[in-house]
Amino acid sequence: MQINIAICDDEQKSLDTIEEKLYKASEKLNIKIETYIYNDGNKVLDLIYNEKEDFDILFLDIDMPGIDGLELGRRLNSYCKKAIIIFVTNHEKYAIDAFDCDACGYLLKNCDEGRFSGTIEKAIRRYRALNQNIFLDTETGTATVPVDSILHIEYSGRRCHYYTTSGEYIIRRSLNSALSELQEFGFIRIHQYRIVNLAKIRMIQKNSLVLVDNSTIELSRYRRDEAFQKYVEFSREKL
Repeated sequence: MQINIAICDDEQKSLDTIEEKLYKASEKLNIKIETYIYNDGNKVLDLIYNEKEDFDILFLDIDMPGIDGLELGRRLNSYCKKAIIIFVTNHEKYAIDAFDCDACGYLLKNCDEGRFSGTIEKAIRRYRALNQNIFLDTETGTATVPVDSILHIEYSGRRCHYYTTSGEYIIRRSLNSALSELQEFGFIRIHQYRIVNLAKIRMIQKNSLVLVDNSTIELSRYRRDEAFQKYVEFSREKL
């Protein structure tokens, strides 16, 4: 697996430092990367919009002349839903704005290698979830389902009902088996008969969850604290 990573920063020293840390982290994580270096956000936009360049992960400096990293991140989010963005900056004050851009990470330029490697590892997990498919043997045939499209799964009548952004799929299997396949991508059990994709939770209420499509699903009161803790941990991983 090769991951294409773009680094955009108007300071050459920062570009060199990030690239060096990236290759060190990739060796530890045993992944193959290809880096692309830019010092102008408009150039990155042009490559993606007009030349259809495909980057898997982008490191964006926030303080840049012309289009800054935050504006660049917003535009990329609206154009390329699978863009995984990590902001780098000298200042902590932009953290909330970075969260609003659905960033996968927020790094200070002087961060240590441990923090840097941890952020890369989280980005790789998100990359895998966004690009991973599972194959479901339904009664009408085998369906190819992107992991990122799955909202939640409910067990009923000895079957798992997969509720996705494109519809419902029903297969005969145990809920434990479904969870085992998806747990590494951020799925958790919230009820004896339900599991949910953490990335699709919009709000946790007393006895229910509101998902990004505004649907509401029941949350077991015995699992509420655990679900809330995992949701907070998942949300913190973005910063």
